[in-house]
Amino acid sequence: MKNILILGASGSLGGAFMRECLIRGWNVRALSRKKSGFENGVEWILGDAENSGDVLAAAKGMDAIFHAVNPAGYKNWETSPELMLKNTIHAAKQVGAIILFPGNIYNYAPILGENIADNSPQNPISEKGMIRVRLEKLLENEKGVKTIILRMGDFFGAQSGSSWLTEGIIEKGKAVNSINSPSKNPATRHQWAYLPDCAKCFANLLEKSDGLQGVTSFNFDNHYFTSAELAGAIGEITGRTIKINQLPWWLFTLIAPFNKTISEIIKMRYLWDYEMRFDGAGLKEILGNNIPHTDLKTALKETLKAYECL
Repeated sequence: MKNILILGASGSLGGAFMRECLIRGWNVRALSRKKSGFENGVEWILGDAENSGDVLAAAKGMDAIFHAVNPAGYKNWETSPELMLKNTIHAAKQVGAIILFPGNIYNYAPILGENIADNSPQNPISEKGMIRVRLEKLLENEKGVKTIILRMGDFFGAQSGSSWLTEGIIEKGKAVNSINSPSKNPATRHQWAYLPDCAKCFANLLEKSDGLQGVTSFNFDNHYFTSAELAGAIGEITGRTIKINQLPWWLFTLIAPFNKTISEIIKMRYLWDYEMRFDGAGLKEILGNNIPHTDLKTALKETLKAYECL
C-alpha cells in the first residue's frame, strides 16, 4: 500500500494523478487552501504549499510527495515556485518520502529539435524555462532525497482545466467545425501529453522506484502531432471536415500589456514554431512496454465529450 501526498490536487495533473492513485488502491492525502476532511476516498488537509509547517505536517507518514503545485495565472513565478519546492524538499527529507516532480519542455532550446534525451543540455531561451531549470537544480543539489522527474508536453484530457487545446485551439461547449492553429505552419508537429497517460506513467515509475537512486529524470514522448493531424482526427470523430484557422497572435499582442497570462503565453510561442520532441529512450529502458499510451482518437474523443464539443 502506497501513501501519497499530493500538492496541487485541484489542478489538472494533480487531479489526474489523484484519480490514478485511487484506482490503484493507494492512500491519498491532498493539501488544500480551501477544504479539509474526507471526500471520495481522499483525505484533504487544510494548508498552503508556501507554508513549510503545513507541508511538513501533511507529509507525516507519506511514502511519496507529488509536487504538482504552481502559481495561478503566472503570478509570482519569480519566487513562489522555488519557495514551494523548498518546502516539499524539506518535508520529504524529514519523513523519508520520494518526490515526484512534473517537468516540461521549457528546459530546452529549439536547436535540439526532435532528439531531446533525458540528459540533453538544458539551455532554455525563455524566462519560464530558466525557472524550470532552477527548480530541477534544487532537486539535484539536495542529497538524501530520492526524486523522479517526468518531463511532459502540453496537457490535454477530459479534466485538463486551462489547456491549449480547450482554451485556444477549440472552444468549449460548441461543436467543432474548425480549429485554431498556434503554429504558423499547420504541418509543424508539437509535443503533447494526455493527462491519464501522464498520471499512469508517474504511478508506474513510483512502483519501480526501488531500483532508482538519487534524482532520476525521464522525458515522456506521449503524443506528437500537427494541427493538420489534429483536425483530421477530430474530423474522423465528428464526421465533419474540420477547417484550420491561424490563431490570432496579433490579438494576443494587443491584449498582452493588460493581461499577465497572455503576456507570458506570447513568450512561449516558439514552442509552436519549432519542432521539439522528447526521445523517450530512458522511459523505455525502465518501463519497457509498460509506457502508457492512449491512441489519439480515443484520447480526443474523451476530451471533446467532457467539454461538450461533440
